[in-house]
Amino acid sequence: MRLISAFALALAALTVFAVPAAADIDVYVGQIEQGDRQIYRPGHGGTTINPDGRGRLTFGSPDLNLGLDFEVLNPAGITITQLGVWDDTVFGVQQLGSPHLLQVWNIDTQVKLAEIFTLPGTGELRGDYRYFDVGSRLHLGGGTRFSVTVYYPPGNVDSSGNSGKLGQDYEPRPIFNGGGGALDNIWITATRGARYGVGPVFPTRLDWGPPNRYHAGSFSYRVTPNPEPGTIVLLGSVLAAGYVLRRRRRRARLAA
Repeated sequence: MRLISAFALALAALTVFAVPAAADIDVYVGQIEQGDRQIYRPGHGGTTINPDGRGRLTFGSPDLNLGLDFEVLNPAGITITQLGVWDDTVFGVQQLGSPHLLQVWNIDTQVKLAEIFTLPGTGELRGDYRYFDVGSRLHLGGGTRFSVTVYYPPGNVDSSGNSGKLGQDYEPRPIFNGGGGALDNIWITATRGARYGVGPVFPTRLDWGPPNRYHAGSFSYRVTPNPEPGTIVLLGSVLAAGYVLRRRRRRARLAA
């Protein structure tokens, strides 16, 4: 009975002293950093804009799937809570005009892990991306590469935003947020090469530009906590105490 109590105490210690989960992190934000000048991008001169001034890469495009690759560094993995799609400002208003498919893929196996079908007028606007809850929390293991993609259907009227707006002679890019500023707080990293493809399938064509080339998909994630070293030591101490109590009880029975 005392051994069982020791196990219960150990579990309670893990609950109390384990590293608390940090607030959810939006992996891409709508801030713009200057990239390559438009004139240096073949086929994407400074005049490649929509009539309303948005970048036109995905405007009216048929069956285009844009992906951004990332690798999970945290050994315990991360949990994705929301998927997001870039929501550009059109005439001073942010409102998606087309439905989209937001997806998460395992790059190595090309297996789709999550998919959300979005409709205009829905979702939560945050940081220039519109977010949608993942029905079942998606855990991604450490040391594995993934891609978050947005499928733009035929007749799409929304933009990825990465071709520049009216008057911008550079390629705007979203800012990647892999965690905190300290090295041990970087939970994920952007890997080189955005990707694109035709149809709502895994995009196999690599875009060897910067890893954050597209204003397309984003996601919100939380870090899977690891027990602190002190917690592990405490757990070992409690289990050891339970073992000692069990031996003493056995000796007392033998001596009786």
